[in-house]
Amino acid sequence: MNRSTIHHIILFIFVISQFFGGYKVGPASIRNYFTLLLLVFVLSNFKSYMVEKYLKLHLFYIVTIILCSFINGDSSTSSFWQGAIIGRFFTSTIYYMAVIAYCYKYSAVKLEHAILSIFVLNAAVTILQYFNHPIGWGISLLFRTEELAHQEYLDNAKDSAKILTGFAAAGGLSGFVVANGYYINTYCPQISNTVWNNSSISKLLGVLLIALSLFTAFATQERMAVFSIALYFIFVILFAFNGKHKVLACTLIAFCLYLYFSNPDFDYGRINFEQSNSTRLDLFDDFEKFASSEYLWFGGVENYNKVFGVGQHNTFLNAISFYGIFGSIPFFLLFFSVLLNCTKTLFSSLKKNNKLVASSASCLMYLLYSMTHSTGLQSGDATFWVIFGLYIYYSNRYKIQQPSNQSNYNETITMHSW
Repeated sequence: MNRSTIHHIILFIFVISQFFGGYKVGPASIRNYFTLLLLVFVLSNFKSYMVEKYLKLHLFYIVTIILCSFINGDSSTSSFWQGAIIGRFFTSTIYYMAVIAYCYKYSAVKLEHAILSIFVLNAAVTILQYFNHPIGWGISLLFRTEELAHQEYLDNAKDSAKILTGFAAAGGLSGFVVANGYYINTYCPQISNTVWNNSSISKLLGVLLIALSLFTAFATQERMAVFSIALYFIFVILFAFNGKHKVLACTLIAFCLYLYFSNPDFDYGRINFEQSNSTRLDLFDDFEKFASSEYLWFGGVENYNKVFGVGQHNTFLNAISFYGIFGSIPFFLLFFSVLLNCTKTLFSSLKKNNKLVASSASCLMYLLYSMTHSTGLQSGDATFWVIFGLYIYYSNRYKIQQPSNQSNYNETITMHSW
């Protein structure tokens, strides 16, 4: 086995290790052990540019919630230190820095290829699970030996249906359908970045990968994943296509909408306009009660869960309810800094740099998804920080390598496209 092959295997393990959070060996998961290896890699390749303003805000946020934990009582619980601080915040920080270090030392393109291959693998597993095929469930169990999230619900889905329409159960490699929805939604723009190239073949490949993402999202029955990927596809049509291609794409969308609304007998499961949102509305009532409680300023995960049980399914409300107003201030600074930067980059890079367009769109897709779920920047999710690390790398390269001659610049970007 040559050195290049070993390099690719290690890179593949790095990307796929995100899914090993539930696979425990002794006191920790495989992802925890791999994080320690990444820490060694980061320290041995540390450069000052790796600690940029977003990482500083992220670290400031971590320090703040640790300080708050001594006031709200979370510091006395093992779940806070092992689950939140080490399992999520520390891990996401190391993954983020490792991505930047790897891209500068080796190749961002190789990392993108690894992300694409694992995305396709996860899509295949998710679709197999949707059609209730035992291979799909078997592969998932290789990555997660703990009891799967919502196990009773999952067992009911597997036993009572040939396909899982109506059941949010296809968790893919992660074994957890919500995490799978986040992953598919977030990485869709990144893996389909060729849609922003000028080549018709590249655009077709990008569209096919978006279509794969959309169907995989449907297989999870996660409504926000389907909605946000469909929204991204509309964005692609508006800004990536010209002339007859735009007409063809709009015709295809119109035809799909016609099929959707003209066939009331087809079972779309949870992906419909009649799905009840009463549970989410109850969460807003819980937050209103929380806002008038003694925990408003410094929060406390244990305090909130003890009274209400279910965390808020919105990144802002979740941050405030778990860490209080004081603990959430750095989070708000981080969120809106990322939002403004990625939005500005997205529109300024259209038809100039497909890498920046794709990575910034992926970051924005994650932020959008966190509006309706309990995971987000406030929870230290590595799913976001891996793609954000790639975005930061390309942002820095864009600033450094932008030539004065625009035609030469476009040629440089084309050379780094797939």
